[in-house]
Amino acid sequence: MKGNTWGYVVMTISIAFGIFYFTSMFLWFKYEILSRYSRFWWTWWIIALPLSLIVGFAVFFVTWIGWVMIKSKPKTVQQLIEESRKRSKEAKTPSQSS
Repeated sequence: MKGNTWGYVVMTISIAFGIFYFTSMFLWFKYEILSRYSRFWWTWWIIALPLSLIVGFAVFFVTWIGWVMIKSKPKTVQQLIEESRKRSKEAKTPSQSS
């Protein structure tokens, strides 16, 4: 597969996981935390907030990697050869000292 295809695969999986995770987190909060009328219902944030931030950052980072994979344009063989020749010519010319 080409880099663009892998980029789309990485982005799609990352975004799908993020949607699944945050939907699950919302449903957990709605049906497990708020519906039980516990005296300590407000303590949900001790687990949910740090995990949500970590997962959110990971999803963002992986999606960004996929975006970079999509947008990057690999150099052609001809471009690499031209750059190599240019560098070798610059290395052969003596440096000018003032």
